Amino acid sequence: MSASIRGSDWQYSIEPLKNSGSEDMNVDGSVSNVTFKYTVPSNETWYLESIKLFLLDSGTMSYSNFGSIATLTNGLKIQINKNTNDYTIRDVTCNMHILEAFPHNVITGSNTGAFLESNDYFCGSMQFKEDIRLTDGDKVKIVVKDDLTAIDVLRSQIIIKRAI
Repeated sequence: MSASIRGSDWQYSIEPLKNSGSEDMNVDGSVSNVTFKYTVPSNETWYLESIKLFLLDSGTMSYSNFGSIATLTNGLKIQINKNTNDYTIRDVTCNMHILEAFPHNVITGSNTGAFLESNDYFCGSMQFKEDIRLTDGDKVKIVVKDDLTAIDVLRSQIIIKRAI
């Protein structure tokens, strides 16, 4: 589901990253990578402001885990694809990488609200110092390269804008 808001100079849109129509990133990408993406429509120009990540896991976490599962071997690859070229923004294999990559965040836990408890929910934002210009066919991608089926919920969205 996407949402669109109009301001005086910009139209903002919140778009989920999807694979075959699904937003659920808790998939097995260990044998064949699974790519979740948003593709800029033909003849349009948008500016990427941020990438959001939502993670919920019921197990006990540590900084070296990914959610509550062991550190990933290959993890997630966050990329921008411009003019058919992939540019990697960040590789993520553990919770510490999640906190570093998505520093603007809200974390809730089952007890004190501190990170690394059971039933933690993480909602974070990777914001860019300058918006990234995306044109016809460019993509924002997160590639799942490990088995994440044990994670309860993992999803991502982007916030983009265009001049009106």
